[in-house]
Amino acid sequence: MTNAPLGALAGGTLASHFHGWKGLSGQRYVCSIFPIVQDDPLGGLPDFSVGIALAARRGETGHYRLVRIFEFGWRDEIFLGHSRDIEMSLAQGADEWHIHLLAGGVQERRATIADLGGLMRAI
Repeated sequence: MTNAPLGALAGGTLASHFHGWKGLSGQRYVCSIFPIVQDDPLGGLPDFSVGIALAARRGETGHYRLVRIFEFGWRDEIFLGHSRDIEMSLAQGADEWHIHLLAGGVQERRATIADLGGLMRAI
């Protein structure tokens, strides 16, 4: 299984706010979950200075499918990313943002994106 709820939060009030994705390397990445806002030009992407967005679509069984992954950020209320990533995420049926904030520098974020990005081809 490449993704799963966080077992430590099972049954608790926070369980629906976090999710874990396992990269091709076996590394697990914890993400905070935010709903996509369809009528917002930027899809309601949360205002973090830097992060990795996993655009996910929840299936009927509750299992998630990763549809797109990209780096983004905000500075002084200005979006620092590519709006095309958001547009493509919405066009591919994403309904939640899974945001990973724990990758520190540029190299670590790129490595995380590469590790998780392989999941889109593996599914």
